[in-house]
Amino acid sequence: MAYHHGCPAVPAWRLLAAYAFGFQLAFLQAQEHGPVGAFKSSFDWKWKEGRATYFGDGAWPIHIGGCNYDYLWKDEGTGYDVVALANTHPEYVGSCGGCWEVRCKNGWTKDFYGEYFDRSYSCHDESASVIVRNVDTCKCHYPPNEPSNKRWCCGDMDHLDLSRWAFEKLAELRWGVIKLEYRAVPCDYQPEKRANNMTDVCRYCKYVDGE
Repeated sequence: MAYHHGCPAVPAWRLLAAYAFGFQLAFLQAQEHGPVGAFKSSFDWKWKEGRATYFGDGAWPIHIGGCNYDYLWKDEGTGYDVVALANTHPEYVGSCGGCWEVRCKNGWTKDFYGEYFDRSYSCHDESASVIVRNVDTCKCHYPPNEPSNKRWCCGDMDHLDLSRWAFEKLAELRWGVIKLEYRAVPCDYQPEKRANNMTDVCRYCKYVDGE
């Protein structure tokens, strides 16, 4: 076997196999999500109604999303303000890396099974919003968590599963689910009124720091 600068040369057949695997992986990803960066070239700026839950805990699931962004840095892009879009959402295809402006709306909302939830007093500030980037998928059918995923992600209404960091800027986590308004925006868009954590305290720093 030939060596170059102390490293073994890679046989040609292995290189070809690796390229073929890479193309196949990209093709399969594009089939499910659409190509990254193909989300939108123009925006209508119209608000739509929807619903939001939250995810993200000590297992760091926001860092292992289906869009394959790996570790997310809180000071880059939208930071930990991210979303897992339901794969039944009308804007799902090509949504990886796309951004939405979201704001909480007081009122009633419901789940897939028809149970209603009074969220008339849930919002910190209905006029404040946060920008979130799509990094994952809330799958309608997901056997490890089938009842919960079906409850929220199967298309009875537009659903966005926000990171707990983004959710807490809109409402207290104790609400679990809130009524929402959202619209697609460029990822560098600055809201007229930015939602902030109401306590200005990082309640989940132990997860961020890996403790």
